[in-house]
Amino acid sequence: MNNDNNNNNIQIPGTPDYIAPEVLSKKGYGKEIDYWSLGVIMYECLVGYPPFYADDPVSTCRKIRNWRKTLLLPRKIAKKLSSPCIDFMKRLLCDSRNRLGRELDESDVSGHSWFRGLNWKTLRDQRAPHVPKLSSDYMAMCSKLKSGDLKDSEKATLLKSICENFDQFEETPFPPESVTRVGGPKSSDGGKDADHMFLLYTYKHPMRHT
Repeated sequence: MNNDNNNNNIQIPGTPDYIAPEVLSKKGYGKEIDYWSLGVIMYECLVGYPPFYADDPVSTCRKIRNWRKTLLLPRKIAKKLSSPCIDFMKRLLCDSRNRLGRELDESDVSGHSWFRGLNWKTLRDQRAPHVPKLSSDYMAMCSKLKSGDLKDSEKATLLKSICENFDQFEETPFPPESVTRVGGPKSSDGGKDADHMFLLYTYKHPMRHT
């Protein structure tokens, strides 16, 4: 459903990093904004930080409004990605008139070459590309937790097992490197911001910092 923003006090839905540029333009927008957000999430998963991250929300919004100049993809990452993958992301992070997701049945999304060979009808029944390996003890404790039979001592062990990977996560600045513009010419000005890998997205239990 379109939302007309004719007043000056624009109501911004969602987190600033994921806002589509047409939301900031105050000229109305449709469901395409969700596919822009999907493109931002895809970029973050592939690169390690949001494409328009800045030290404050205003600067982030400024980057989004000027996305044609500020949307960059590190060359090191680009070399590892397939052409269909990069094209799919470009078709999400683009002008709303050309963005994927405009079709009522989303056929333009599911029909993209990046998904070639994927059977969407049986997607829920397919085995995931990556299945985490969990110990039998861990699975037994989870089963007890569901049934309410987990002892207090076992709860502490289960909590430690769940949190330990996050506690070992090093929050270091993403190193500056040469970048290439998504769908545009190469550039080397991407090191100005000390973007942090998944900033504010890493959970650490407060009792584990002793």
